Amino acid sequence: MVVLGPNRETRTPLSSVAFRYQTLIWGALSLVGVACTPSRFLAHQMMRAPNAYPDWVAPDALVTFSLPETMVGSVPVRSFAVGPPNAHLSYRVIEPADYQLRETHTTSQKKGKTHYQFRFHGIPPSQAKPVDGPIRGTLLILHGYSVEAETMLPWAFCLGQDGWRSVAPDLRGHGRSTGAKVYFGAVEATDLRQLIDELDREGVLTPPLVVLGTSFGSALALKLAAEDDRVTGVVAITPYARLETAILGIRDNYASWVPESWVRNAARHLPELTGATPRQLDPIQWIQGRPIRACLVAGTGDTIAPVREVRELQSTLGTNTAYFQTTNGIHETIPLQVEELAPSVRQWLQSVR
Repeated sequence: MVVLGPNRETRTPLSSVAFRYQTLIWGALSLVGVACTPSRFLAHQMMRAPNAYPDWVAPDALVTFSLPETMVGSVPVRSFAVGPPNAHLSYRVIEPADYQLRETHTTSQKKGKTHYQFRFHGIPPSQAKPVDGPIRGTLLILHGYSVEAETMLPWAFCLGQDGWRSVAPDLRGHGRSTGAKVYFGAVEATDLRQLIDELDREGVLTPPLVVLGTSFGSALALKLAAEDDRVTGVVAITPYARLETAILGIRDNYASWVPESWVRNAARHLPELTGATPRQLDPIQWIQGRPIRACLVAGTGDTIAPVREVRELQSTLGTNTAYFQTTNGIHETIPLQVEELAPSVRQWLQSVR
């Protein structure tokens, strides 16, 4: 969900909006009874496209993010058909340039909870000076569940200063993209392979191709690298190893009053509902025996993609994997801590050829 504030910034609340609303729906319907079990109902709601929920149900987000509208609005939005199931992916291409990106962040306390605000400033693409030399490569930048591509644009502007061209899509069912359901990787990786084909046809796919993602986007990045040889490397920020762990973490953070057994069982219904087999929605399974070159970023305050799971991914990927850890922030803020994480990511990207 994106709105324009009075200061002409694009402001995005980051939280598990869809999941919180889904549990509220169940709380209301349980008063009158429903035709299916609580866990199966929740599973169907977890798959519902986040952009299908009306804006008025948005909660008071713990994390907000803003970029000047002059930076966002001057990057054209493109659209491309993918499927099956049929959908259109919206995406932006951000060319290398000196965007002079700056970041500020503040925290505040409200009703006993810490709220985080991240603001980014810089030069609009229409005014930014192109970087000298050839394009360094292409970054496919993937956002997390229930947010959209705008939340990852700071990475595109930051690494664009180093010569990387970035492509930032809205995943199906998110942002401006269409699609009635989220498939937790069972369909989305195919969407992204088709998008890569389109970028190649357009002449904007300059190798090496690196996929940078966060949370659900980082899980997709690992799946894409396991299935597509065109992907040279992955930067996975706060990746989860098992979908059930991530869903239970969201429940603990945002809807702890919902019985854990309902949520756990809902997560176990998802493979069947997405057309996958048990364990086929878990990144730890996708990467088994795959020679993936990756940079993993974890946070000690992350309870949705906890350090132990990121370490397990690192162990499974083997010696070709870099690992960085921050002691600051939570799952939703870590991807926005660009100034803190960028030096380590830049250092790793220098080794990608």
